[in-house]
Amino acid sequence: MMTLETDGAIMKKRENLTLILAFGATLIGASANALSKFALQDFSPIPLAFIRHVLTAVFFLSAAIFNKIRLPKLKDIPWFLLSGFSGYAAFSLFFNLGLETVDVSVASMIMGTFPIMTVILAAIVFKEKIAGWSYAAVAVEFVGIIIMFASKDFLNFNLGTALIFVSAFLLAVYNVTQKFLIKKYTPLEICVYSILACLLMMSFYAPQSIAELSAASAPSIWAVIILGIIVCGVGTLMWSAAVGRTKKLTTITNFSFLTPFLATLYGVLILSEIPTLRTLIGGIVIIFGSFLFQYFNRKKDISVTE
Repeated sequence: MMTLETDGAIMKKRENLTLILAFGATLIGASANALSKFALQDFSPIPLAFIRHVLTAVFFLSAAIFNKIRLPKLKDIPWFLLSGFSGYAAFSLFFNLGLETVDVSVASMIMGTFPIMTVILAAIVFKEKIAGWSYAAVAVEFVGIIIMFASKDFLNFNLGTALIFVSAFLLAVYNVTQKFLIKKYTPLEICVYSILACLLMMSFYAPQSIAELSAASAPSIWAVIILGIIVCGVGTLMWSAAVGRTKKLTTITNFSFLTPFLATLYGVLILSEIPTLRTLIGGIVIIFGSFLFQYFNRKKDISVTE
């Protein structure tokens, strides 16, 4: 009996730590929209992405010095290339290009669709299932997103919005790829080899990136540093750890529904974008939907265990 209770307590702590990691990564990652928009004042999209990932690589490689990492197996190299392409190179490229013509709030709304894309991909690849009532919670979250940005010109579908949608899909692909790689590698190993694959793909833009960096203002440079080390470095490592610890990928990706609300708050702090009443109401609805999703899935897991 004591053993069962002890095992239950350990599992509970593990689950709580996983949720904390996922929420922390979401909190950090939500700042990417506003910081990228700010940095685009002095950088063009591709150099911005390249410099950001160089800094991320420095962070990951520095961490690797204090941790023993293994070389990737030859058969897994295509997976690391896919991870580096979907989660870093292509994602940041399409996202930055789209952000040139799309408002931060609208981009956040579009990115809010990637958890659903992840759910669909995970269901296809890993045969994952979620509690039936969770679909109602997802619907509530989408209602919140719609309320939040109903006043935006979202229906005017242009190239920028299309590029942001592509980046959202790439992020979903990245999440599914992480779930496969985490079975064989540590989060740090995945991050190191993925970012190196990314830099290999983007190395042609090094000269242009250096030229723009030398001419950029100090605030923009600091924005890129935060993007590279904190957002893409620390945030990605936390997210990878959460993916590796979770039983179901759909549980932690649900935190990403908070991103539009959090990104709007960062827009206030960084870009002085004042949210409307719709934004505040929509944010509350999104948080409520996120709570429902966690509640229904935990209830389902308890029922299965019993």
